Amino acid sequence: MPEFIGLDGDIARALLADVGVVVLREDSADIESLMGATLDDASRLERGSVVAVPPLPGCESEGFGAWHRNNANEFHIVIDGVGLVEFMTEGGPVAALLSAGDIMVVRQAEHRYLPLTPQGWVVRFGGGPDAELVPTDTGRPAGPWPRIGSTPTG
Repeated sequence: MPEFIGLDGDIARALLADVGVVVLREDSADIESLMGATLDDASRLERGSVVAVPPLPGCESEGFGAWHRNNANEFHIVIDGVGLVEFMTEGGPVAALLSAGDIMVVRQAEHRYLPLTPQGWVVRFGGGPDAELVPTDTGRPAGPWPRIGSTPTG
């Protein structure tokens, strides 16, 4: 189960829903309907699997570690490893620790990502079979990453 950092799980899920984000387990009952609401039929294919590796010390806010928005809706499944993702909401940043079996659905919301161990993902995103997922830096200052274990909630 995705673990929210510093927030009650129900509060975190409500804040995330307001910006078009859902994090849940791959065995949740509504996976197919959620995928249908997020991706058109031509975009449901697996784009492949990728492994994100932890950045070098001092580089944690570069690339996908910088606040960004992607050009398409995303529907990704974590295969293995552990990573931290943080989403910007009206109530401030919401952080979630993701591990094997977690699903991250992002409808072009502002976020940043930090793999804590090598983390494998099955990647899906909108735009049809020939589309590319293109991040755009939002210019938001990086700030420190949340401290894991500060307030573990589900």
